[in-house]
Amino acid sequence: MALPKRKITRVDQALKIIGQLSPEELSRVRKKVEWRSLIAEIDEQNKHLPPLTDEEIAAEVNAVRARKKTKRAS
Repeated sequence: MALPKRKITRVDQALKIIGQLSPEELSRVRKKVEWRSLIAEIDEQNKHLPPLTDEEIAAEVNAVRARKKTKRAS
């Protein structure tokens, strides 16, 4: 069900719209809310840490790829 895009200003408006969603659409909403909640929790837990550098991210990606390659080879 495609609902029109509009600004929701009250919780009861949001609940009314959510009540019109199909089970599949509710599942999508639930996953998005859970994902955002998880990200917020991770951000809170790590707020004292400095951000990762591009080099650190690349090194981690390469390490994961190497582990997967080794696992596939065995």
